[in-house]
Amino acid sequence: MALSPRRPSRRAWRAATWISAALALACVALTHLVVRELPRPRIDASQDQLFGLHPATRALLERLQDVLVIEQYFTGELRHGPVQIAKGRLLDQLRDVENSGGGRVELARFDPTASSEARLAATKEGLVEVPLRGQQGTAEVAQNVWLGLVLRYQGRSRALPFVLPQSFEFLFAEALSDLLRAERPRVGFLVENAGDGGGEAFAGLREILARRAQVSELGGLATGRSVPDELDLVVVAAPEQLAPRAVFALDQYAQRGGRLLLLLERQRIDPARASVRSFETGLEELLRAWHVPLSRFMIWDSACNEISTRSSSGANADLQYPPWVRVGEAGMNPAVPATGRLNGCDLFWAHAFGPEHDSAEPRAPAGVERVDLVHSSERSWLVEPLERLSIDAQSLSDQNAELLALGNARARPLAVAL
Repeated sequence: MALSPRRPSRRAWRAATWISAALALACVALTHLVVRELPRPRIDASQDQLFGLHPATRALLERLQDVLVIEQYFTGELRHGPVQIAKGRLLDQLRDVENSGGGRVELARFDPTASSEARLAATKEGLVEVPLRGQQGTAEVAQNVWLGLVLRYQGRSRALPFVLPQSFEFLFAEALSDLLRAERPRVGFLVENAGDGGGEAFAGLREILARRAQVSELGGLATGRSVPDELDLVVVAAPEQLAPRAVFALDQYAQRGGRLLLLLERQRIDPARASVRSFETGLEELLRAWHVPLSRFMIWDSACNEISTRSSSGANADLQYPPWVRVGEAGMNPAVPATGRLNGCDLFWAHAFGPEHDSAEPRAPAGVERVDLVHSSERSWLVEPLERLSIDAQSLSDQNAELLALGNARARPLAVAL
């Protein structure tokens, strides 16, 4: 079998691959070298023991110097049972926020379906009503639902157009963090040695960050320049053979309390040209020193995506392709708001972080906590990286059978935080 002719352009392929990689494939987020602010496991104080505030969220509430007003614009009379349950859980979460605010949190309740004034106010803030359909017995029930919030603090506001229990805490903490800042966070993008298309493929990510932060390019590290201390975050995007001086500068920045987001891969694969190129990032020694080495081996996961192929007869078919990893909800760490709110992600030709779980090697530097954010399914293996891009049904089946016979499948970490 060969790759389907219904392929996007080389630029689109490159961007799509890097967007997937950037979001979860191989990110190491280092919040200081000793990350005291890293969220610990959930402390669940909610009534139904399903959603409790994270200690990191409570820490944000403790920083309030003035009254935080949370305006909730919720539909009063709900017809859908699941939405009623979701609303109840949201109310529990909001009460938890109020109780954790030390008297500096006020809740204001409005029903846009019962008051035209509330509806107008919600619309002006950018809140939206979402059409939902459900079943009650044999009848289908349709209703437009409001579940929006507006946070007001010291003359500034942030709107959350539509929230659910799973996404509430992350969105709330993100909005509150912004309101507590005197100025927008500063993000540096390291683009030197970004490889073929590294900078171009991250244009979308930079655009999104620019809506919330001051984004600037960071260069000159290879010639001895240090990372400016005023940067709140440095994104190292698709590095290829970073110079030792640049690696040293990043290490020093982390040790001074800086935050790094490393978006890494070990191969450049271009489906449009069926080409494969392996390389070193230049960060290998540093990652080993931090006890989070990025394996040169590729993930082969039975929980995979399908790829469109064409047989020798010309017929189109969808083929299970294990190098295209489909991470489900079970693969997203529920204890961390950033991943707990997501249902999963798709990763192409992913590599895993070590060390192996049965290894005696430490999994983090002394005094540092490690959290695996994203992992593959329990039916995944490490295999030799691709030497060429060739998709053949029989070869895939043979390798699957060989791996199943080995019996050493296990979940592998694909995104890690220290």
